[in-house]
Amino acid sequence: MRKALDAVLAGKAFRDSPQLRAFLSFVVEETLAGRGSEIKGYSIATLALGRPDDFDPQTDPIVRVQAGRLRQALAEHYAENAGSELIIALERGTYTPTFTCRTNPESPDATAAAPRARAPIDPAGPPRRASDASPTEAQATKPPRRSVLAVALGGLVIGLAGVAWMIVRPASWGTTGSPHFEPNYPEVTVEADPNARYADATVMAARLRDAVSRFDDLVRVGDEAAAKTVSNPVLGRGSHLLLRISGNPADAGQIRLSARLLDRYDQRLIWSREFEPFVTGADNDGARSAFVRSVASTIAQPYGVIHAYVRSLGNDPVRGTDPFGCLVAGFDYWQTNDEKNHLVARDCIVDRLRGRPNIGALHAQLAYLHLEEYRHGYNALSGDPLSRALESAQTAVRLAPASARSHQALLAVRFSRRDMEGAWLSAGEALRLNPFDTDILADIGARHVQSGRYEKGLQMLLEALAQNPAPPVWASTYQAIALYMLDQLDRAGAVADQLEATRFPAAMAATFLVAFQQRDAPKARRRLDLFRSTHPTIALDLASYLGRLNVAPEMLDKVMESYRNAIAWTEQKAARP
Repeated sequence: MRKALDAVLAGKAFRDSPQLRAFLSFVVEETLAGRGSEIKGYSIATLALGRPDDFDPQTDPIVRVQAGRLRQALAEHYAENAGSELIIALERGTYTPTFTCRTNPESPDATAAAPRARAPIDPAGPPRRASDASPTEAQATKPPRRSVLAVALGGLVIGLAGVAWMIVRPASWGTTGSPHFEPNYPEVTVEADPNARYADATVMAARLRDAVSRFDDLVRVGDEAAAKTVSNPVLGRGSHLLLRISGNPADAGQIRLSARLLDRYDQRLIWSREFEPFVTGADNDGARSAFVRSVASTIAQPYGVIHAYVRSLGNDPVRGTDPFGCLVAGFDYWQTNDEKNHLVARDCIVDRLRGRPNIGALHAQLAYLHLEEYRHGYNALSGDPLSRALESAQTAVRLAPASARSHQALLAVRFSRRDMEGAWLSAGEALRLNPFDTDILADIGARHVQSGRYEKGLQMLLEALAQNPAPPVWASTYQAIALYMLDQLDRAGAVADQLEATRFPAAMAATFLVAFQQRDAPKARRRLDLFRSTHPTIALDLASYLGRLNVAPEMLDKVMESYRNAIAWTEQKAARP
């Protein structure tokens, strides 16, 4: 059934429609998990289509409209793929999909008439019914009359045992009766300070709760009421955090908002900030929105306050069995872009996915790590890394269609595969789902730089870097590249000096070219030697590497011309006595 879903999502009718992909992925996965009868318009809107928690189906017809589009798209897909063996359908009046198997999908008449199909398949896999059997089979399988009472009593015992199990089963087990694992994310409870003298503090807390929840691959937002029932001694340090929002009068007619992040284990203050006051009663939504954006991005984004705090506790992220450690290791890799950390992160994720295959965040990170194998040749495996990356990204979107990180991974893969239309669609969807994540903003900015839109890409990168306390190496690298391509060599040189210690191939090439343009022979010699010794294959064939990054032709031509001139000039300077 999942193979059939993947085939549909890869079809032309769905390829460029992220909302239809998210809709179908959500209802199929819910049905396969045994929750098909529980699918409602509200859950589709909030969990698949990105609508807020206050979504009202009476005033917003988005689900009904998209359901109609979904039925039409499914019809178009199966009209173009008449040989499909398993058909997914969404009947009118329900949001629960059905699965029907064709009796003869290879028939030459399949395109000429409606396909003959068996009865719909129950995703829960029910036993074959007597009514489905032939008359002879039905007679043979009919139980003797005297065994009916025994069967009934046996069924009653089994039923009571099932009820007992539902009562006492561990809370971490899902409704299907199989273990349901989730990464042990740091849980953040957001609340308004009860002593705040600002009536809208509760409103700001609610807005922040929504904003932080969008970083669903890094943190989990806890329930405020439930958090108050948990006693501190059972908590581990860094596992339960409290974000408290306060507002108090400043000057006449003004209010000053503040935020504090504490560890509930020992009430340790992790981070706090007071913001510039603004006038109450005026049109202050801009100031309030800026407050929400600043707090959410500062504490919850990759390399933000929470990530840094968890790492400061000294735990090895890849030890144990918690998938969250692999996510941390994945983001650690992006700070260095070196081959050793790449292998650690990839092996950790692959290991966790063997027992927990349904965590979309792990598949999203794995897609990026497969891409790094394609771009840099890191830790090569058999097979095509681009195909593996696409499969991981599509799986991430299918498992977590409302997660911005899933669509960010699909953006990266589509860009590397030169599916530019699909890449920009994924970019828009990722930014729509989480406009507070500067990692996504910087990623999109880098794609603009690679595509030759240097000014636009630089603007996005600068905005992202200004909001990120510890930006990854690759973001600063594309800032330097954009400045270099715009002939702003002084600014490019300042960034390149900060990147000199990195081993990221693109950064090493950029810092060498900047040193050449500045005619700093000793620095150019040092940077070229380090580049050649660290990445000999890439340094020898930089054009192929840039091709794998899918840079614009004019950028490729300019860089390669400068690179050849820089090598000749540097070696000539070094040869002089």
